[in-house]
Amino acid sequence: MEEKTDIKTNWYVVQVMSGQENKVFNYLDFICSGDPANVVLPPDGIKKKFHSIFCGLVHGIYEINIPFEYVNEYKGSGTKSKKAKERKLYPGYVLIRMQLQDENGKLIQQNLSFVKETKGVIGLIGDKMPVPLSPEEAEGMMKVRNEADEELVKPKVVYSIGETVTIIKGAFENSEGVVEGIDEERGKLKLSVRMFGRLTPVEVDFGQVERSQE
Repeated sequence: MEEKTDIKTNWYVVQVMSGQENKVFNYLDFICSGDPANVVLPPDGIKKKFHSIFCGLVHGIYEINIPFEYVNEYKGSGTKSKKAKERKLYPGYVLIRMQLQDENGKLIQQNLSFVKETKGVIGLIGDKMPVPLSPEEAEGMMKVRNEADEELVKPKVVYSIGETVTIIKGAFENSEGVVEGIDEERGKLKLSVRMFGRLTPVEVDFGQVERSQE
């Protein structure tokens, strides 16, 4: 079944309880997949990881997405053994494309309530009148970065806890973050980055940041 072109949909950010991203995604995916006619598969017929597409037959939901990246996980000190691992780009958030307004611009309360009342969901960014992402924002957030074949980048600068750095590569490009942790073995920094009005933990490679200008 094809999506109706006269229906206005937007991407929204759903805030969920810590560690509940997968459960919220799986529940919504399960409910929306109850009717096979509502499921849309990619051209190759293979469903993508953390990304489901629908015809909007269930509470106006057309897509559900958890943005993530592939990273190399290094095993043991001094070893070159590594394993590709998925890591969520925005811990505590799930993206959803849905219809929340009718043709007159009036909020469709039952669609909003269905998502908000899902176990593990705190709410949508914007609360009573959720604020949609622009197409550019949504596209940028959902890009899957694959680092499985990249080598570990060694630091050119020595950073310290509490220091403010600027992210110059990846999904958080041009954002500033405060260094909360340093993993020299894996070449990673743990940062606190302000997103959607609150501080969010983010992990980046040494090579993805530079020291912020004074």
